[in-house]
Amino acid sequence: MLLVPRSNYSSSGVAAAVPGFRITDDNAGVIAEICRRLDGLPRALELVAAQFRSLSLETIVQRVQQPATVLGTSMRSSDPRHRTLRDTVAWSYELLNPVEQAVYSRLSGFAGTFDLNAVESLCSGIGHEQPSSNDRTLDVVGVIASLVDKSMVQVVSRQGSRYVLLETLREFGREKTAEQGALEEVSEAHLRWFVNLAEQSSIGITGQHEGRWSHQVDWDFDDLRLAFGRAVRSGNVDAAVRMTVALREFAFRRIRYELLSWANTAAAMPGATQHPKFPTVLAIVGYGHFVRGNLPESIDVARQAIAAAEANGMDTSGLAERTLLNSYFYLGEAEEALRWGDRMLASARTGSVSRLAHALYMRSVAETSVGRTVQGAILAGEASAVARVCGSPTARAQAAYALGLALEGSDPAGSLRLLREAACLAGPAGNRWIEAFADTEVWWLEARNGDVRTALNGSGVVIDTWSGGGDWTNLRLSLRRVLGLLTRIGDYRAAALLHGSLNASGALLALPSEPSVARDASSAVDELRHALGDDGFEEAVTAGAQLSESELVHFVQTRIKHHNA
Repeated sequence: MLLVPRSNYSSSGVAAAVPGFRITDDNAGVIAEICRRLDGLPRALELVAAQFRSLSLETIVQRVQQPATVLGTSMRSSDPRHRTLRDTVAWSYELLNPVEQAVYSRLSGFAGTFDLNAVESLCSGIGHEQPSSNDRTLDVVGVIASLVDKSMVQVVSRQGSRYVLLETLREFGREKTAEQGALEEVSEAHLRWFVNLAEQSSIGITGQHEGRWSHQVDWDFDDLRLAFGRAVRSGNVDAAVRMTVALREFAFRRIRYELLSWANTAAAMPGATQHPKFPTVLAIVGYGHFVRGNLPESIDVARQAIAAAEANGMDTSGLAERTLLNSYFYLGEAEEALRWGDRMLASARTGSVSRLAHALYMRSVAETSVGRTVQGAILAGEASAVARVCGSPTARAQAAYALGLALEGSDPAGSLRLLREAACLAGPAGNRWIEAFADTEVWWLEARNGDVRTALNGSGVVIDTWSGGGDWTNLRLSLRRVLGLLTRIGDYRAAALLHGSLNASGALLALPSEPSVARDASSAVDELRHALGDDGFEEAVTAGAQLSESELVHFVQTRIKHHNA
């Protein structure tokens, strides 16, 4: 009714308005951006094409960023329905029956795609105001199917029954919702639904259906963000805190560290300190400092979280202890790190099996890192047993990774098999975090078997994973293996420069790590100094120490591309 897909609509429409116009390499990108902004709506493209007679491409791009501008743009036509895009949308809207109109308007409350369950939540009550109806239950499936047939709603995924309201139509729907005086009602229903979804996902992500829940949250993240913003603006500290706490494991596993800023915001809200989940929110803030490399701040905030928990008879879900274990290890204070690891594990034994599986994995890696690989393997075995109980792919991947790390020095073949298993389990489940760590060790072992360039290429993917999420601490831990790879292929100056950067940040010998990392680093230093000479080595190390995180990533990725050209 409203949408008629035509791949050449934009170019033909502009050609009609501006004779001789054609798409070139210079303007293709701008034309594509205009089409994207207008959702590919033919009528919208036709209206904008008429503006090419008087406006530059850049000006038009700026205008189409505001949907209301396009909705109100006029164009001469003998048919009143087609004078403006707004008139076209309004005409299509008027052809809907009252229930379809009500549902369509409420769909404008979504920021992104949505499923039928979410539609039912936002549209509850529609149809109940018609007392003459014998069946007052809204047929959501039927209404959505009708709106799809009438091109008011688009299908995103038939398999998952997900839909979207294009931005141009969403803007009109918001206006109708406001006219009906239902904006507040829709916003509250939206917030309730997504707080509930976040908390459901926090449970689902710890079990055998982890991958499905992880992808669900990915699909809905735009709306979760919108709901969190509404909670903050309205002063709903309970909703803001609950959402932040519920989504933390998803965010850590997917390296979606936007949630770290949510934690900062939620923790600063009036009344937040009295909320039962406040210690966990504060622990998330502390973990955020850790991944950004702000270790003193990480330790300070994590200790504050533990103090807040102890003062109120609560806990931090083990997250503060986890943060302190990581931070102290990175600083080389192994005994203090292990003390917090013991506290984390003791706390987890009274919690969920998922939490226990994670604590055992971390404690195993800690033992391996200080050279007690037998104890590390024993704890990894216990982690594996607990993982089988909860069924979570992440728990199984973590246990496989921990055992693979413990066996790396004594059984390289068995270690490689386990590390590959860990990566294969983590990837489909959406856990990019453990997948990146497992892949780092896989590539290192592959390189020891002679395939150094393939290992370098794989390491480039891992670097993109960490840098894309802004996880500078774990990035540097993975870069230690790249230092060894560059040394192996004789790229000595690049390796020395990377050595200088890692050494300056304290990452070169930071724990946790496989025990051979320190030996490999020492051996690399000797080889680099011999190859470059004292002066050349010191010059490269000094240059590396001055690199920022982004400069370091760019440099290493450039060297990797060079060797794989």
